[in-house]
Amino acid sequence: MNFHFKTLGCKVNQYETQALTEALIAYGHTADAALPADAVIINSCTVTAESDRKTRQILHSIRRNNPAAIILLTGCMVQAFPEKASELTDADIIIGNRDAKSVVEAINRYKNEKLFQITKHEKGDKYTGLSISGFSERTRAFMKIEDGCNRFCSYCIIPKARGFVRSRPIDDIKNEAQKLADNGYLEVVLVGINLSAYGQGEHIDICNAVNAVAGINGIKRVRLGSLEPDHITDGMLAALASEEKFCPQFHLSLQSGCDETLKRMNRHRYYGRLCRRNRRRICKQCCVYKKSRLRTLAHFLLFPPRRYCSRPPARSGRKQRKTTARKNYGGCHNKKRTRVSFITGRKSYPRII
Repeated sequence: MNFHFKTLGCKVNQYETQALTEALIAYGHTADAALPADAVIINSCTVTAESDRKTRQILHSIRRNNPAAIILLTGCMVQAFPEKASELTDADIIIGNRDAKSVVEAINRYKNEKLFQITKHEKGDKYTGLSISGFSERTRAFMKIEDGCNRFCSYCIIPKARGFVRSRPIDDIKNEAQKLADNGYLEVVLVGINLSAYGQGEHIDICNAVNAVAGINGIKRVRLGSLEPDHITDGMLAALASEEKFCPQFHLSLQSGCDETLKRMNRHRYYGRLCRRNRRRICKQCCVYKKSRLRTLAHFLLFPPRRYCSRPPARSGRKQRKTTARKNYGGCHNKKRTRVSFITGRKSYPRII
């Protein structure tokens, strides 16, 4: 049987698609890069209403153009909204995230009867998942090391779709990194639903995972996916700055530069306080290590892009000046290129650390 994947959403979904692809190939099935195919697996996303719409659109389109195909629907949309998923009659098999390892078995034993299998996430669940040995058509490999989130932001459905925080054992991380290195991959990107929560309650943290991958011969570079900025600690900065294979890049999930908006979002921290804390912390770390490895993060927190600052008030009797020019210097755009501090409100000249 030949099969085809349709994947929506984040790097974690892409990783899981790769893992399921390798598992199906191990059972003797053949991956097909294009439709039509005997079986089509849709790995859905539900982070926005648009992603739900795209999932339904893809499902209907595949059924219309491939009426004889076995269609399996899995992913976050199915897990978060099982009642709505059960109404999607175009899908032959519906399996939730928690039972993703059953996808291969479900396809193998499908006998023209609808299959619906969704198990609710429970507190205390252990990390479970398939492993990969490569990442098709990519020069760098994603490696999932964490699943779930405990933050329950007011706008986010992900804790319902992915459950509580679960961390992958260090030994499993080392074994998969070795497989990737043996297959010629030089760079690994560590990903997770709430990556900075890795090791929560297990006396390990993200630095242990980075060191485990960096310790594999053949791996030259290690990157991180998105991080929650309030999880960045002095110890984390020290460990990452001292790891030569770690790429000095941070993607911070800020969501908003407005404290009131963050409060309504239930984001558990305030932007001004966060910046004041990390201003002192990162400048100190940069001086201690005398490297530019932390410059990207430090520069962002000290001088955030224009879109994260409050819009300057319009001048009375004049039209509001366009804000496109010199947008990296906060809310002030006069000839001296000064900026208005988003923390203290005082004018200052920009400086680069």
